[in-house]
Amino acid sequence: MSDINLPSAPLWRRLAAMLYDLFNILGISLLLAAILIFSSSQIFNQGEPLGELPIPVAASYFFIVIFFFYSTFWRRKRQTLGMKAWGLRIANELKPHHQLSMGQCMLRIGIGFFSIGLGGLGFWWALWDKQEKTWHDHASFTRIVFDPEN
Repeated sequence: MSDINLPSAPLWRRLAAMLYDLFNILGISLLLAAILIFSSSQIFNQGEPLGELPIPVAASYFFIVIFFFYSTFWRRKRQTLGMKAWGLRIANELKPHHQLSMGQCMLRIGIGFFSIGLGGLGFWWALWDKQEKTWHDHASFTRIVFDPEN
């Protein structure tokens, strides 16, 4: 069935998929951080611990991990692990049946972070939107669809 004919995913399913993905992202982040800390302390500090990372550096690192996680899955499979578990898929409204562009991924993630910073207002928007789309769906010309046969 074409993504165009599939119903929009309810917000609760989307949030459940995000929670599922959060556990994957945390695992990846911890593994990469351990590798980064170990290798950088060996190279730059002769085996001594480096100490704490400044908050902007740690936040940037986490943002980069999240960006690569989501953009890789969205562009290759059109769904993350959490989305697959909850029967969701991302649909490209600009070019149906095509993968998302990197610009669409950047918009989705950037506006998603902005929305979270505003208490999730952009996510809650889907509850009143006729198409059940969030701010980042509107901005990136995408939508999350529910496919029970997924």
